[in-house]
Amino acid sequence: MAPTAGVRMVLDRLTNVMMVLGEVAVIAMMLLITADVIARYLLNYVIDAGAEVVTHYLMVSIIYFSLGDITRNEGHLSATFFTDWMSQRGKTVLEGVVALLLFAFMAVLTWRTTVSAIEATRVGELLQASRTNLLLWPSRWVLPLGCGTMALYALIVAANKFSGRSPAKGFDRLPA
Repeated sequence: MAPTAGVRMVLDRLTNVMMVLGEVAVIAMMLLITADVIARYLLNYVIDAGAEVVTHYLMVSIIYFSLGDITRNEGHLSATFFTDWMSQRGKTVLEGVVALLLFAFMAVLTWRTTVSAIEATRVGELLQASRTNLLLWPSRWVLPLGCGTMALYALIVAANKFSGRSPAKGFDRLPA
């Protein structure tokens, strides 16, 4: 097995776990919001920190845990109106350049969110809800995980575009 295949396999497995966690977050968010609405209107009771958990944990997880999978599957939206006139080779080169730019941007974002997560962890960042304190620093680590996987997949996509490999040829579709 080539060294890059081993790295890719670990990245794929990590992304698959992150997708499952994102899916669990969707279900948890639905249940928490439903329970909060039922408790509020039927029992005149508010679930403490319910809105904060949805905002700072569940929504963040849903969005950032899916970034790697979207990039792995090249699922980003694209406006082909501007590139319809280009040759297939020209489109492929442009897609490779865009993937490299995405990699650079996401690498910087990974670095900055990691610095922020380290600082939040160091100070023990928390949010005061009505009756409890909610630890926020653990949710700060979701951002560098999501941005980092997206950056690595953008680099893989760029390499595929510039080398002429396609996902259909098997490089991008290792078993999960």
